[in-house]
Amino acid sequence: MLRRALVVTVIAALVGCQGGDKAAAPGKAATPGAKAAAPETQAGAGAEAADPGLEVAAGDEVEDGPLPPDSDMVFFANDGGLLPLGCFDAKTKKVTGGAACLDRVPEGAKVRLGTPTTTAKRAVTGRIEPLCLSGSGKKVALGVEGLGEGASYVVGVWPPATYRAVALVPEETKSKKATRLGEDLAAQLRAALSRLGAPSGDVEAVQVASVDVDGNGTPDRFFSLVVPDPKNDERYRFSGALWAPDGDIGRAVLVDRSKRKEDVFELRGLVDLDGDGTKELWLRMNFAEGGGDRLVRLRGRKAEPLGRWTCGV
Repeated sequence: MLRRALVVTVIAALVGCQGGDKAAAPGKAATPGAKAAAPETQAGAGAEAADPGLEVAAGDEVEDGPLPPDSDMVFFANDGGLLPLGCFDAKTKKVTGGAACLDRVPEGAKVRLGTPTTTAKRAVTGRIEPLCLSGSGKKVALGVEGLGEGASYVVGVWPPATYRAVALVPEETKSKKATRLGEDLAAQLRAALSRLGAPSGDVEAVQVASVDVDGNGTPDRFFSLVVPDPKNDERYRFSGALWAPDGDIGRAVLVDRSKRKEDVFELRGLVDLDGDGTKELWLRMNFAEGGGDRLVRLRGRKAEPLGRWTCGV
């Protein structure tokens, strides 16, 4: 049954879109002997923010260097090629998204690749088709040396030092423990969904994560939620993502919702792309055939997508 399969197999859908790197789910690519910690912390599982830092492989530390707003930055998701999700121009102070960001990466440049536990700096080899658009002729991704070898890299940045502006969300935020909703929390989420115009019904969590997006010291909360349709196992009554500023579900913002009611959402990471202190959300939409990624900017009570979904979604 598609509905139950999507909730249980979100990771499988993610792997399908990252076939070039074998096991592509975040948190599954720990490298034995990893030692040092990068300055940026990970988002926490459940209601509390974790603070283990991003461990990097021995001998390949994340280098120091300027960060936005004093540096340009391009942020990529990996799908057998680096797909640009957003970029920042330090001169104009503008943030943009989409394939035009490829023009910001100089010929012969190196990018830093990462998983929640390892990083590596590799040379760009030119423009290629990502796996999800294979055969389309659309060279909207960057090829990188060794991208499909060894660690299952999920993210890339240019310049390499700007990797310190990235935080990846642990796989544990989708675990049974993290997504188990108590009676009181489920009631609060049902009330939030009703206020946001979602249909009533039982609510189930696909992901629950906590991280301080705006840097005020109070963790915000992210919920990927579905309302099952008891009459139709092929679709949901509702599937979407909520963001609760400072953890206040009463002020929850609708980040996105599935128009087809067949997709589920996942928060894969965060990035302060323009250095303004408020991180952008790296969101993924998973469905039975694959998925797509994009960045979302939080502006007060609104969530503003930065560009379209990748992979033709």
